[in-house]
Amino acid sequence: MNEFIKLLDKNIEFVSYEIINDTMYINIVSNRNEVICPFCGEISKKIHSRYLKSFQDLPIQDKKVIIILNNRKMFCNNPNCNHKTFAEKFNFISSKGKKTKRLENEIISLSLNLSSITASKYLKRSIANVGKSTICNLLKKKDIMINKEDITKVCIDDFALKKRQAYGTIMVDIDTHQVIDMIFSRELNDVVEWLKTYQNLKIVSRDGSITYKNAISLAHLKAIQISDRFHLLKNLTTYCKEYLNKIFKSKIVIEKNTFDKFNKNKFCADKNKEMTKNERALKALNMINSGFTKTAICQSLKMNIRTLNKIINLKQNDINYYGKNKLTLKQQQRFKNKQELINTVREMKNNYSSVSKIARELNLDRRTITKYLDSTTTGINGNLGSKRKSNLDPYLLFIDHMVDLGATSTQILEKIKNKGYAGSASNLRHYISKRKNLLSDNCKNKSYDKTQHILVDRKLLIKLIFNPIEKIKELTPSILNKVYEKFPDYKKIIDIVSNFKALLKNKCSNELEAWITTTSKLNIEQLNSFINGIKRDIDSVKNSITYDYNNGLAEGSVNKLKVIKRIMYGRCSFELLRSKVLNIDSMKFN
Repeated sequence: MNEFIKLLDKNIEFVSYEIINDTMYINIVSNRNEVICPFCGEISKKIHSRYLKSFQDLPIQDKKVIIILNNRKMFCNNPNCNHKTFAEKFNFISSKGKKTKRLENEIISLSLNLSSITASKYLKRSIANVGKSTICNLLKKKDIMINKEDITKVCIDDFALKKRQAYGTIMVDIDTHQVIDMIFSRELNDVVEWLKTYQNLKIVSRDGSITYKNAISLAHLKAIQISDRFHLLKNLTTYCKEYLNKIFKSKIVIEKNTFDKFNKNKFCADKNKEMTKNERALKALNMINSGFTKTAICQSLKMNIRTLNKIINLKQNDINYYGKNKLTLKQQQRFKNKQELINTVREMKNNYSSVSKIARELNLDRRTITKYLDSTTTGINGNLGSKRKSNLDPYLLFIDHMVDLGATSTQILEKIKNKGYAGSASNLRHYISKRKNLLSDNCKNKSYDKTQHILVDRKLLIKLIFNPIEKIKELTPSILNKVYEKFPDYKKIIDIVSNFKALLKNKCSNELEAWITTTSKLNIEQLNSFINGIKRDIDSVKNSITYDYNNGLAEGSVNKLKVIKRIMYGRCSFELLRSKVLNIDSMKFN
């Protein structure tokens, strides 16, 4: 035990210990003959008094440890010293500390990846009695020393402490990938003063923020600013997607009579999609009986292998009900029962029974019996499939017109209420939702024929902005060429995005001006906004094409920061958050 105690300091000796419940109490004493005054440096041997000082240390054998030091108070012999007495000090604990420094380090390392509440609960089990506020205070005091003179290449980005209210800025070293610093602001003046403290900055990567652009220019005029390529490409594709959503309906009608065999197979697949679940299940069973493999059936019917196995395992009685909803089954059963009753009436009439006798035996009205005897009567309800009258009917034309103009259901409801509508808002919303799910106006046109045309989803055409056609299985070159013929602007949009991607990939910064000129000639509002943003920050955009640096490190660090912030359960002052982020990164790289 004495050897263990001397690991703290060679100038202390073990006296005794006692275990009470889950805690070990260790008594120690100093063995120094001389003590140096911390205020003047004078050596003193004269003892003023003694007192007991207790503090916590790392656990031993799952027992919490409290060390009780029989400490001395000494007289200072120097008449010029400001203090007549002083307490003996040791390096393993601060002057007023209640925990050894090695215990504090253990608490900090454990608490970095946990909330203070969770860390406090864990520590109290077998390490030390520590409150959540103590943990927060220890983390705030633990600061990282930054050698600002060595920092030359950084990327910066903003992050939200409280969305739309409070923001900060984070800085990451491009060479070491380590978070260097954070400030509780993204305002111009604050960022300028912050950047000036890093005197040797040569390269700064950032997003398209004009505030950061101006701040870097004011703090380091000669520093190379690099705009992030990801943000450039994201902004371009977002603007293009917004434009395509305006010019395309949700479904686009394309002629299919000139398509190749590959497309004909695709049409067969589309027909499979139009089949009901029950029809697909019956067809799958017929193909199994005909000797087709499961793989061939799944490819032909565009069916998942698990769905096919489920169909195969169905009993013969259950297959007729597969894929049918309760309402359909109820209607079919009702039709069957009614048809059986009609057949019974007709059999009784054939056996020379009178209408009155049949009515009495079956407990039906004679008029009903007469109707059932009519050869045109069937078990199908005459109202089946017919639409019930709705209080929306007088306003349907007006509602359709408003929906086409882009009005919301709330705006439409207000208008039709002024016209006299007394129904519910949910009734209107249901109608608008149902209408939007139908085919577009082009598809409902009489000129649209399934045998002569094919419907192309707008989302497939938008996918082409992000992916090559080889990765879009539902879209073929033949279909795409037809779309290009019908919508020439669409091809120009795709070419513009492709050229910009090639420009970034091949590092052709000298071609940027020509690309801007070509894109401007289209005179598309969304693309004009993107071009204005590039022109406003043209130098950094050209640098992003020339250099390999990007802002991915800062973006990734912001994501990690958000995780840390959420773990802290709202006990998230900026000082505490900064300390946690910097210390976690420091531990990774040291």
